[in-house]
Amino acid sequence: MKRGGIPALATLLLAVLPAQSQQPKAGTTKVKPARLIHRVSPEYSEAARSAGVQGRVIFEVVVNTSGTLEQIKIVSPLDFGLDERAEQAIRQWRYSPAEKDGKPVAIQATIEVNFLFREKSFDDKQERRRNAYNIAVTRIKAQDKVADSLATLQALAAEDYPPAQAVVGAFLLHGEHLPRDPVKALLLLRRAADRNNSAALFLLGTAELRGDVAPKNVEAGMRKLEDAAHFGSQAAQYEMGRLHEKGSGVPLDLEKAARYFRLCAARGDARCQVRLGSLLLARPDRSPRDLVQAVAWLELAGDSNDAASRKLLDAALTELNPEQRKNATTLREQLARNR
Repeated sequence: MKRGGIPALATLLLAVLPAQSQQPKAGTTKVKPARLIHRVSPEYSEAARSAGVQGRVIFEVVVNTSGTLEQIKIVSPLDFGLDERAEQAIRQWRYSPAEKDGKPVAIQATIEVNFLFREKSFDDKQERRRNAYNIAVTRIKAQDKVADSLATLQALAAEDYPPAQAVVGAFLLHGEHLPRDPVKALLLLRRAADRNNSAALFLLGTAELRGDVAPKNVEAGMRKLEDAAHFGSQAAQYEMGRLHEKGSGVPLDLEKAARYFRLCAARGDARCQVRLGSLLLARPDRSPRDLVQAVAWLELAGDSNDAASRKLLDAALTELNPEQRKNATTLREQLARNR
């Protein structure tokens, strides 16, 4: 099926790797790899199709002795709804299981699901960098293969890959995973910020506002925070919302604060969801629609609500009539799907 000349089905690449613990030792029987016998192809999401998104989603999984997948973990996401489409598809895949000494064994596997348009160019080198970066960051967060992952990030930073420069710069700035080196950290962060990397812009902006590791420059720091928020930093969006909410260093502007909070709330940041819900409830000219939205955002934040915001939510729930309660539930479900 084609739509506007764009293939609706993604192409797929499979690579099955025996688990480290199951690698055969010298003189032992080798593991016969699992073999894919049934494949379901995922379709592009409408959001990804409209945005022309291409790339690959990478999973680490276990192929069990029944030939089905379990312990499915995304190590390099693509977003735009494609991660979910890819996972839905591979959960339906079936394998002839791996064998050792003639008996089925479970193995670890890496699966790449490629989403490509046949008639559109694709920068595979850049995508390989993105995947290597994502896998390294995922493993560091999981405390898995940290040394190798740090080496990968440092190599990518040396290749002038901005996301890696920002992460390595952050590690050097805070002395996390790497020895603290503010001078080198600022150099890497500035190089990444020059390429509009939002994480680097946020770190540099906050450093200039504080004036600790970088010369204090409030005006330049605020510009960098604004740019970081514009380029998608949830941390910067939250911080800009907080500053405008309090009138700290910027004019007090609750509408602008709500706009910043809405940006990061829509991407699943629970702090932003709580602040946005609280602002909507506090509006002096609050409309019934504001009340419904506030409840949806506060409920979406879930367990991240503190005692004060839970109290706000409980009070707001008592104000809803049955129709508004239904609308709040529907809106919350829509917001959750759109993240």
